[in-house]
Amino acid sequence: MGVLRKLRREIGQQQSRTEPLRPQESPFSRKMSEVILEFAKPLFGYGDDYSDEHFEADVGLAVLCWNISFFPPKKQKKFFNTMLDEVCGSDVNCRLDMTGIVHSMIERKKTFYAHEKRFVQNYQIINEGKGDCLIVASVLAE
Repeated sequence: MGVLRKLRREIGQQQSRTEPLRPQESPFSRKMSEVILEFAKPLFGYGDDYSDEHFEADVGLAVLCWNISFFPPKKQKKFFNTMLDEVCGSDVNCRLDMTGIVHSMIERKKTFYAHEKRFVQNYQIINEGKGDCLIVASVLAE
């Protein structure tokens, strides 16, 4: 079972506001898709070898880090270790790289986005011809 699916199941067991927020009712000034794309910028690569697959992987990692940041440290470590096992297996260099990236992204969330209390429940990347479009469904984190 994937890490995101586990996170979704875990958050689904917690109480959260699930009814849709209409723009006129929303207490948030920015769309969550904008926030996630801004948050993920340090992960994005540039150049000819940066593909749609890389972009999708980077957005997925950003969402994972974003959501993990809402859990207490013990639970963060559990999900992080599960992710490392799934992504890196026993590759030591991969594990070291991912550890640095995930810890820096969680710190980025806490430092620059501490006011954002929305948990990403689901997201989808759609290629519209002119570029990719990110759609994000979020709920208020408890």
